[in-house]
Amino acid sequence: MRYTLCIASYVLALFTFSTACITYTQLPNTKDELNIRNKLALYAYAVDNKDYGLLEQVFTAHVKAIFGETEEGKLDGVEAIKNYISTSVTGLVTQHTLSSLFVEVVGGSRNNSSADVIDISHSLTDVEHEHGVEANEDGNGAGINSTTYLVANYFGQGELAGKLLVFYGTYHDAWTLYDPQSRDWKIKARTLRLFGPPLGESAILQG
Repeated sequence: MRYTLCIASYVLALFTFSTACITYTQLPNTKDELNIRNKLALYAYAVDNKDYGLLEQVFTAHVKAIFGETEEGKLDGVEAIKNYISTSVTGLVTQHTLSSLFVEVVGGSRNNSSADVIDISHSLTDVEHEHGVEANEDGNGAGINSTTYLVANYFGQGELAGKLLVFYGTYHDAWTLYDPQSRDWKIKARTLRLFGPPLGESAILQG
């Protein structure tokens, strides 16, 4: 079944607005989508509860990631991601909400049917080019890519109680089939794109 999805993109600093429409096909295996949704929820839980070991269930050992535009945000491996996140949020009260998930099959079909191949040109291509990784590690020639909306709330404590700092953005992920028997997927490449500077009390980040 084919759908048309229109994604709106805002550039807050310039007060501009654009909309891009793409056509995609629903994943043929609903278990794959459920697994990916659960992994994204597990990521948010791990970050907010400071249980960084859980991130090993979300990312491959050699994952490539870009969190922001600084060199510190270019990460190689799950241990680097764990260290980066722990440095960023330890001591802070946070709530990460991941929503509006869009998943797509890329590069081939698990059942060799052309109806399951997605004709898209947005986030997967970006992830591949930015990280230099192949998207299709499924043994049957297919891979999965996802785009997820992010709202990250940072809550002020002590003298900053009642204050809030909010980040808005999207996660662009390339997934690899980690365990074909259980249809368990892990992220092998992630790019975080923010919609602009955070809104609210920046002093919260100082702990």
